[in-house]
Parts: sequence; structure tokens; C-alpha cells
Amino acid sequence: MVSKYYMILVLMVLAIPYESHAITSKATSSMRFVSSFLIYLGGGDAIKNKDIELLSKFDLIVFDRFRYKNVNNNTWKELKKVNNDIKILLYQNGAEVSDNTDKQKPYFLNNIGRLNISRGNHSGSVSQNKEWFLTNDLGVRLKNKLNEHSYLLDYGNKEFKEYWVESTIEDIVKKPWKADGIMIDNCATAKINIVNKLLLNKPNKYSDAKSFDTALNGFLNYATAKLNQNQQMVMPNRTNSRLIDGEKAWLELDKSHHPPDIVFDEGAFSVSWGAGDVQFYSHEEWLRQVLLPSKIKNSSVAFLSHTGLKPDEKGVSSNGNSVSFEQIYWYSLGSYLLAKRETAPYTLFGFDYDRNKHGDYKRISWFDVYSNLNLGKAQGVAIPVSEKNKDIYFREFKTGYVYVNPLNTEVNDIPVVSENVVILDMKLNGELRYKELRAKNKMSMKAHTTVILLKRKS
Repeated sequence: MVSKYYMILVLMVLAIPYESHAITSKATSSMRFVSSFLIYLGGGDAIKNKDIELLSKFDLIVFDRFRYKNVNNNTWKELKKVNNDIKILLYQNGAEVSDNTDKQKPYFLNNIGRLNISRGNHSGSVSQNKEWFLTNDLGVRLKNKLNEHSYLLDYGNKEFKEYWVESTIEDIVKKPWKADGIMIDNCATAKINIVNKLLLNKPNKYSDAKSFDTALNGFLNYATAKLNQNQQMVMPNRTNSRLIDGEKAWLELDKSHHPPDIVFDEGAFSVSWGAGDVQFYSHEEWLRQVLLPSKIKNSSVAFLSHTGLKPDEKGVSSNGNSVSFEQIYWYSLGSYLLAKRETAPYTLFGFDYDRNKHGDYKRISWFDVYSNLNLGKAQGVAIPVSEKNKDIYFREFKTGYVYVNPLNTEVNDIPVVSENVVILDMKLNGELRYKELRAKNKMSMKAHTTVILLKRKS
């Protein structure tokens, strides 16, 4: 531990607030303490001129291509006028084709849109290539369980990989709405279980996790190589990094010949899926995600957390505990701070909310803390607080410490690494304020919470 303490806010005793002192990061996106990203899709309101300044604060945004004309017929240009470093990726489904999009213009597509038409592709329509469809043990064509209109296609088939890339380049890269890259959705790592097997929801060609993920990693390798040649970044939604097989698939992809620029985990740390307003993963799964960026060498990692609650709301977690929106957000952000890499390839963080009632990715989920929290460079990696508190992790930064309790229970008498600290008051927007610790050498942490301590001069 360092012996000299630094101060980024001037301490004013008792109830007197701290004065801001070099807390705002004005660096480029790659240097920000919190590198933030946003996914803004389908059902969200049309982007307006007034939204440009807020949207431009993100480091990366994923849009549908039809957002291109929302502002002055070139939304991408308007965003880059304000933030030239922002990266814009366009949504495209992976190895799937929908049965209701053949008549849509490319501007409104979110998949290759060629089930029964070719749109000029030299291999004709998808339906002309029956071997491209994934089937179950009975030979029935499989569909995406979340979209009854979407057929699953064989990402391991060489001809289909070429077809997908050719179609994507034609519909996106060669069009005026071309952006910085493409987010490839529905590339989840295998989650094989006996129930899905019995229900015939798994492809007979890839019936185990290894064959499933090896083929999908091959598809992503090919797509990344070809799209990079066309000056396009690639970010697949790989997910499931919390699972043992999922982590293996991520690491194999990272070691491959053409790993993507960014790999996206749509369910990090806390999620809206499952019972209640939020589900927290087990300590083992949480820790696997926290440690993941330290193992990924060639791609950025983009972590997305989410909840069914909206700001200022309270609810219950999947295990029945009372939770607040702010608690879920700070727990997720604190977990990200434990995980993030200090150097390129960088680690990104996003947070979506109000999903259970109003749907996913329909809001501009910006929080001031993205730009006004800066604890400086990490002084090491995340480690357990002590042998007694081995499940509580913390990480030291130049001007502070981040502690996270990933357990379902409150933990008391957690040793504080230094008495010379103050505690962050967990507010999402506005000026950051700090307050005194109740005890100088220990603290308590409720279940699934983050505590941030600020160093000060002795």
C-alpha cells in the first residue's frame, strides 16, 4: 500500500461539503476513468437535436442503421462534431434470418434479410441453401427462442459465413449510413443443459458446448477479418462469461487469429433477467467476470448491467432482498472498476434500466458519475480484503479504494486499508460529495453493495 495519501476533494469537516478539485476527466475516450457505452435500439424515441450533446458524452454507441437520418440527415456526423472520438456501431443479427423482413429496405433491416430473395447476393436466397439451416434431432429447423420469426443458421458452414459477410458489407458498409463498425448480436456462448436437449431446442450438429463455441468462434474470426479489411470494428454479443464454458469460449476467441475489436457481455454483475427486479450472480460467477479482462489480451471487453427498476425506485432482488436502483447501479459500477484494464484494449461499462415494464435499450442511460468520478490509475488488481473477509474484494487506485460485497448477506467489521480516508456519498448525478466514516479502521457493507473511499493527506 502507498504511504502518501492524495486528495482530489478538499475535506470540510462534519456536514460541510467538499469542494471539487480536479475530479472531472477531460481526457479522450481511451483515457477516461469510466469508459461508457450505450445501446439504443428499436423502440426508443427518435433522436433529436437536443439529444446530441448528451449522446456525444458516451465513448461508444450501438444504433440501428435507421437512426442515421434522425438529425440533419446524418446523425453520425452530428455526434462526431461534438465528440470526434466517439465510436458508432450498427446493429446486425448474427447467423440468423427473419421470415418477415424480405420486403424491408436495407436501411430498416437488422439481419441479412434474404430468406426468399437474394438482394443481389451471388449465392441466391438463404432458402435456396437448405444445408444452412440448423435443425434439431428430428430435422426440424430451429428458431431463436426469443424471436419466432428468426431462423438459426449454420455459423460453421464456410459458404454461409461468406454469404453473411457479403450481405452485411452490401447492406451496411457500402451504404451512406456506414459507421465505425458493427455489433453482431445473438452470438451467445453455449449454455447446454438437459432440459433444452430434451425439448429439442439445441442443434444436432453442435450438441455440446465445445463444438458449438468452436464453430461460433470460427464465424466471428472470419467476420472480423473481412470487416476489419473494410475498416469496420466488430463487437459480437458473446455473453455468458460468468459460466465455466462461457469463459473458455471467450479465452479461445481471444487466442484466435482474428479476435474481435470488442467482445460484449450483455449480462454482467447484475441483470434484469429472472425473478424480481434484479438478479445478482453467485460469488463464483461474479468473480469470474471481474477477473475476465485480466485474461483477455487482444479485445476490449464491454460489460452491460441492467435492472427492471428505474432511477429512485425500490424493489426486490431475485433472492427476495430489498434493493434500490442506486444500490444496483453502484454495485455494478464498482464491480466494473474492480475488473477494468488500465491499458488498451480498454474495458467499457454500460447500464440499462426500466426494462421489465418498458423494454430493453429504449433510453439514453447517461449518469454524471461517468464523467465526474476519477480515482486515477489503479495501483494493483482486485484482491480479497483479508483472509477472514476473503469474499469481499477491493482495489486501490491513486486517489481512492473501491470495495465490493458480492454476497447475499451483510458483512461487518471489514478492515479499512487506511484510516486516512473519507467515504463517497453514492449519488448518480450532480457534484460528488463525501462524508466521514463512522469508524476509522473498519466498516460494514450490506449485501451486493459498493463502497468507494477517498484518500486524503494526513
